[in-house]
Amino acid sequence: MKKLKWYKNLKIIIPLIIIALAGGIYAAKNIGYKGEVAGEKVDNLAKEVKVLILDSNVQNADEIKTSGIVKADSQVDAVAMANGTLRNINFEVGDYVGVGQPLAYLHNSNTLTNYGTAQANYSNTQQSLSSVERITDESIRQSQQGVINAEIALKSAQDNYNNAVELQKTAREDTINNSVIAYFGYLNTIESALDQVDYIIGAEGGQSGQLAGISDTLAVRNTQSLSNAKNDYLNAKNSFDKLPQENIGNNALVNMKKAADALSLTKKTVDSTITVLNNTISSNNFSDSALMAQKSTFITLRNTVVNSQSALQANLQSLQNIDLNQKRELDSLKNAVNAAESQLEQAKIALKNAQEGKEQQLISARSALNSSQGQLDLANNQLTDLNITAPISGQITAKYIELGAEVSPGQKIAEISDMNLVKVEVDLTSEDVYRVEFGQSAMINGMFEGVISRINPSADPITKKVKAEIAFNNSEQYLIPETFVDITIPVDGRNGASYSEGRFFIPLKAVTITQTENYIFIVKEDKAVKTSVEIGESAGDKIEIIAGLNNGDELIIDGNRGLEGNEEIRITN
Repeated sequence: MKKLKWYKNLKIIIPLIIIALAGGIYAAKNIGYKGEVAGEKVDNLAKEVKVLILDSNVQNADEIKTSGIVKADSQVDAVAMANGTLRNINFEVGDYVGVGQPLAYLHNSNTLTNYGTAQANYSNTQQSLSSVERITDESIRQSQQGVINAEIALKSAQDNYNNAVELQKTAREDTINNSVIAYFGYLNTIESALDQVDYIIGAEGGQSGQLAGISDTLAVRNTQSLSNAKNDYLNAKNSFDKLPQENIGNNALVNMKKAADALSLTKKTVDSTITVLNNTISSNNFSDSALMAQKSTFITLRNTVVNSQSALQANLQSLQNIDLNQKRELDSLKNAVNAAESQLEQAKIALKNAQEGKEQQLISARSALNSSQGQLDLANNQLTDLNITAPISGQITAKYIELGAEVSPGQKIAEISDMNLVKVEVDLTSEDVYRVEFGQSAMINGMFEGVISRINPSADPITKKVKAEIAFNNSEQYLIPETFVDITIPVDGRNGASYSEGRFFIPLKAVTITQTENYIFIVKEDKAVKTSVEIGESAGDKIEIIAGLNNGDELIIDGNRGLEGNEEIRITN
């Protein structure tokens, strides 16, 4: 009976509780929505939100940030070509070597013995031939023809020598004339480069001749770089102004050296200006695209100056070596004349011997000489194989042997990497890989610009990421292989798509997506206004709005949950 009464009491209590709660909710609703209690306005009930002012140029810009590993573009192993005991090692990991540079030496007593035997045998057969030549009775007809041929060869060699003397006079004049023409081309390169530098840094004073809008943010990250660039400019300009502007034929070599110095100072000035641009930021008056364009222009300008330096050095070498080269040419031709004279003399001797000797003895002696020569060449090649040399120029990146080791043919000695061109390997997500393309620029450590040179056609089966490679000209040795670097790849908000006004890429959390409608809230007159939108594709934590928004709208991106529309709000960001 007590249990039944308890249930009866419960049936009475529950409705009373429901009525009390409903009354409390109604009272709270009247206070909250009307914002006043006892005639007083309650300001602190306005919901706090954060907003984003829409700008299609800002919302639709994006970048991929990741890390990568620097790899040498070319790696070659230096290998042994013979058996032997390692006696000398001339390298360590990290050393730079040139092609053909000796890396190690092997000792093989059999090879050394064979070479000594072959050398002695060759010397003996040479002496035997000389003896046979003195006693051999060669064919008179063949000896006579030998004399005739030697006479013709001597006349040809003398003609070549005489012709070369005349041609060298013309060649000298042509070399000097070509250098004079090239000299004025180098002047134009220097002047053009300095004008472009002054257009950026305003080294001549005043802003009238400077690139519009750049002065406000020029080198703001490192003002000292601007001072350095101006000093470099004045040094280069002073050197350029001292260069003669008229015919330099009589002093071509001297003036070309001065031009080389001025061109070197110009390159330093261009490098300093590139540093200034790297320390420059964009502003309202100077856009990021304009800054990037100037960086690209100066990289191209630097290449032009470097190419001019290479060409000028070639011209200098031509001027400096013309006498030596012409002397070498005449010496070579003179030697040919002497050789032809010697051959004629030998032919006359052979004619005399033909009357006294026998042809077969001479043939046998020469055959023995050729055989010994072949044996000596073989032994010499085997001896040469004991010296292990670098197959390419580059840096030693691995060492596989130690002193005293026994080495066999084909065994690896060292790994050599070409450091002038490197590639940075990065792993891209399946989402990001569709946002990049072959040939696209990528920034390395925020300082160096590379180019995407490869994108694998398939993903790694374990990580599900796609490997890509970024090529970089590492001739200045800025990057070290096998180190990690930061990579930034600029992309548009959605797979490189171009956006027009009214299309935006906004935070996904700002959009409410239901089965019947998709909507956001924007701020109008301090109230949250519910606005229907048409959505497109999503990427990560962002989503594309195709229609419903405009530039300048204040989009509520935080605090929108629980809003119904027309509530008073308070912006907190």
